[in-house]
Amino acid sequence: MSMPTLLVEVGFINPPTQDLAGTSWEDITAYVRSISIRRGRQFELDRIEAGTANLVLNNGDRRFDPTSTSGGYAPYVLPGRRLRISATWAATTYRLWSGFIEGWPQSWIGQTDAV
Repeated sequence: MSMPTLLVEVGFINPPTQDLAGTSWEDITAYVRSISIRRGRQFELDRIEAGTANLVLNNGDRRFDPTSTSGGYAPYVLPGRRLRISATWAATTYRLWSGFIEGWPQSWIGQTDAV
């Protein structure tokens, strides 16, 4: 049994106000450690909330650190950049989540493992 192929992309170069059709997407799938997507509501009488996606990224080289001027995506690691998560299954691509990045919070696991 095969599994779907995930694709995680960020529009680093394009400002948030630019038309989605003109967005230049950067594949960051290789740096993704985990993904959590939540949308809708849990119970029938709950309020419907905006969908959210949380990613944990491998940031050992500080490419996703907004304070690093020498990171791989500097100086474009900014809030408001577009993010999209897709899955391909049986030659069909499904968009799992699409939205804007609120921030790039940094945390460290252990002494040498940056997230």
